[in-house]
Amino acid sequence: MNHLMVMRHMPYAHVTLTEEARTIRAPGKPTEHAELSVAEVVDTVRELGIMLDAEEIDALTAVVTRLRNGT
Repeated sequence: MNHLMVMRHMPYAHVTLTEEARTIRAPGKPTEHAELSVAEVVDTVRELGIMLDAEEIDALTAVVTRLRNGT
């Protein structure tokens, strides 16, 4: 089975993103874990600095949906 995995060190914390959730680890703070919708996953990819055009956003949305459905 394949999975989406995006990780980046941001100024405020280390962020890990999968096709289903986001985890934020910041020094001295409790780890934050949030389940995300498909749209939130795509938005988070962009927030992490990955530039996507409209066609790539559509493709990523389709891939994340497929991964979440296990197909």
